[in-house]
Amino acid sequence: MIRPWLILARRRLIVALLGAMGLVLIVHFWVSAENFTDIGIFWHHFCGCPVDPNDVSILLNTFFAPAVLIGIVLGLNFGVAYSQTNAFAGHTRFLLTRPILRAAALLVPLAVASVAIAVIPLLAVLLLLGWLRLVHAPSLGHLLATIQQMPAVAALGPHPTFFGLLGAIDFPRRYLAGISIGLCFYAVMASQRWLFISSNKKLRILGAIPPALVYFPAFSFFKQHYLATIIFLSVNRSAALTYVPSTLGIALHFVFAAAIVFGCWRILHTVEL
Repeated sequence: MIRPWLILARRRLIVALLGAMGLVLIVHFWVSAENFTDIGIFWHHFCGCPVDPNDVSILLNTFFAPAVLIGIVLGLNFGVAYSQTNAFAGHTRFLLTRPILRAAALLVPLAVASVAIAVIPLLAVLLLLGWLRLVHAPSLGHLLATIQQMPAVAALGPHPTFFGLLGAIDFPRRYLAGISIGLCFYAVMASQRWLFISSNKKLRILGAIPPALVYFPAFSFFKQHYLATIIFLSVNRSAALTYVPSTLGIALHFVFAAAIVFGCWRILHTVEL
């Protein structure tokens, strides 16, 4: 049941992987390089600049940005201009007339997206760190010195273990927060497909909104207070180095994504093909 959906999503998965890797590399350039042409940071060089406490938030947000990107890439449909025609809704209706369960048409792509959101960002980060460790790149030491601006990491001493470092930065909670954000974006984007087959005109109008939300993450760069913290659960530069996403905030994001999926499920139950 899953293999056909993986084949359909293979190009998006490749784009998601490349995009996540690109974001991780951009973060490394931002923190460790003199400029974006300084490729020596991947083996023998780094900027030599003093540690900037503001870079801590950039490193911690590496858990969030790739998840948002993957949710958008896997969930975004054809866009407003095309979806205003009957072709988009017709494609979805044709899909539902195939010999597949309606639950599979909704839930299997969700499962594929969930695994991608959970695995790809971690894979991108581990690939970079593994390479830097393999070639003994001095920029890896600069990354460690930057993250040691956090009091919990500094308490581990000059040579912390990898798992000790993960525990000090509350990695499990930050990682769950990233997954919850990615799923929210996927659910909102993917809902467009199901909203356009509804007989309710208001819901069809609502289906034109998700593509515009692609630009919503950019707002966090201009609103560096509650927007990034509450909506994206990410760390802004004005936040304390001890900031960790709240359990309630993470749970509410999962509930929000689940509510959208349930709403799409109700549409599938009421639509007439």
